[in-house]
Amino acid sequence: MKLWLIGLLACTPEPKERADGEVVQLPDNDEPDTPDDGEEDADDDPDLDDEDDEDDDDAGDGPPSESDVDGDGYQVGEGDCDDSDPSVHPGVLVDACDGIDNDCDGRIDENFGGDDYEPNDVEATYLGTLDGDGFSLQGYMSPSSDIDIFQFYVDDSWFDWFDIEITLSDVASSADYGLELYWVADDDGESHGLVDESDSGGTGEDEFINYSYWWGDAAGRYEAIVSSNGAGSCHQPYRLEIVTAGFR
Repeated sequence: MKLWLIGLLACTPEPKERADGEVVQLPDNDEPDTPDDGEEDADDDPDLDDEDDEDDDDAGDGPPSESDVDGDGYQVGEGDCDDSDPSVHPGVLVDACDGIDNDCDGRIDENFGGDDYEPNDVEATYLGTLDGDGFSLQGYMSPSSDIDIFQFYVDDSWFDWFDIEITLSDVASSADYGLELYWVADDDGESHGLVDESDSGGTGEDEFINYSYWWGDAAGRYEAIVSSNGAGSCHQPYRLEIVTAGFR
């Protein structure tokens, strides 16, 4: 016991008297920020490190919001979702087909360089007036929440045989797409809503719509909408063919 007390006294700094006569206690010499060292923590949080973070563990909370570690000109606080990769930051114009959210908008592989018709998730891509020759295009469903909207105008008269055929093919083997046709507005500006749809095919299978209007004038603006029921694909494009037929 005596030896322990002697060792303890030897390790404890003795008070020193200043010139003005006041006695001050010197700081101890053990490691900083330990529960028994008698020192105040260098920061204001409850943990034992020297970083002022919001948790109570002994580690910092990562780079501060004003950091720009990768030097891409965007800070974490400005929305840079990967401050270790200079190719990832808000404002990236082409979201590459690489499984990464390149533009930090919360969506992966959308609007990548291979899709000529994006963005058409909200505002439709206008294909013009379609006659009997129809229209054929290639598009991508990426990411899986993607929606592709294509608008076109079809002419008609009271005694025409009116018909719109839409075929969705070349669907990726891992994807399941659906197809809808909306009569957005007739020549009087009246909307007729959803007029036909196809979602009978399974994964990797085609969809087909054949909309006919036998009596009256069906001229107006239509929208063909392609959507995904699950996985999309930015590697394999689908093919969409729109044909308007009938006796003119």
